Amino acid sequence: PLTFLAFSCTKKATIKLPDPENKLVVTCFISPQDSVITAVVRLSIPKFSSNGSFSALSNDDIKNATVVISDGTNNLTLPFDNDLNFYKANALGLPIIGGKQYFLTVTTPDGKNVNANTTVPNGVLTIESLTLTAKNIDTNSVEYDVNLIVNDIPNEINYVAFFYESFFTYAPTSNTFSPADPQNITTSSYTTDEKISKTKYIETRNISFFGFNKILTAVADVSVLNCNKDFYLYNKSVQESAGIGGDPFTDPVQVYTNIQNGFGCFGAYTLDIEKSLKIK
Repeated sequence: PLTFLAFSCTKKATIKLPDPENKLVVTCFISPQDSVITAVVRLSIPKFSSNGSFSALSNDDIKNATVVISDGTNNLTLPFDNDLNFYKANALGLPIIGGKQYFLTVTTPDGKNVNANTTVPNGVLTIESLTLTAKNIDTNSVEYDVNLIVNDIPNEINYVAFFYESFFTYAPTSNTFSPADPQNITTSSYTTDEKISKTKYIETRNISFFGFNKILTAVADVSVLNCNKDFYLYNKSVQESAGIGGDPFTDPVQVYTNIQNGFGCFGAYTLDIEKSLKIK
């Protein structure tokens, strides 16, 4: 009889992974309605260092970068503001105009260089109606419903962001003679007519807040932004990524970036007049 012998060879493979690289993380959003142009510049830290050990993330701002915004003809350099800890310049130095493309470059003394471009959307999304219904208000908590109808801009794709910011002041506690510092919570949602044509955007949202001291006043600010696609994809993906938390059964969300050679977003939006409504 014939006997067939099967042999297999195994060899331990040693693969050298590329060294982890720190990259610039830049966020800059521009709008015709803003009186200043701002940018935040930070440095990414790989989750694992070259020796496999965990590296904590750093929120330290880079203060010596050169941040320049251009419309292709005129340039505006944003100096670092030591009081606010971000780069800032008056928008009069470079007017932001709907429909125009703008360019961002950030360089650091150690040779890092990133760039991006973005186009400002045309027109604003107008609020047709906005009602706020307060309910379940007691000493330490506030709950309210927002009902919002926004008109679409016809014959173009719109990317829409709704921002709700609630501000609270508190009664003095036993160890202080003045009200505690005001606190605020911010929620947001995003939608688009990219795939489904819409004439109006209807938004209904319930917002609640609980504090440890007696709430004296509560005010809600509602904003509707006509975003460009960069702003929309970045902020929507950040929100979705944060919503996953530590759930091991949920697919990870890749945070959008349009920063070349780095991370973050250079985006744009236009803003309807912000609406402030008293809750309590």
